[in-house]
Amino acid sequence: MFNILTDEEIMEAVFGAVAFALMIWFFRNYLSWTRTKSAGIIFPLTWLMRKGGMNIYKYLKDTRGLSLKSIKTTLF
Repeated sequence: MFNILTDEEIMEAVFGAVAFALMIWFFRNYLSWTRTKSAGIIFPLTWLMRKGGMNIYKYLKDTRGLSLKSIKTTLF
C-alpha cells in the first residue's frame, strides 16, 4: 500500500485553490485590473496564503489532532 496523496498535500491543494479563486476575484473583479497587470501579483499572494494555511493546518494537526485521511491504494 502506498500514499497517492497525503493529508498535507490534500490540504495544500484546498488552500491553494481557495487562495487562487479569491485572488482572481479580488484583482480582476473588485479592482478591475487586467490579466497582465494582476498576473504578476496573484502568484506570490496565492503562494503566501497557501503556505500560511499549511502552517495553520500543521499547528492544528499537532496540537488538536485535526487531520484528514490520506488517499492510499494497493497495487494489483
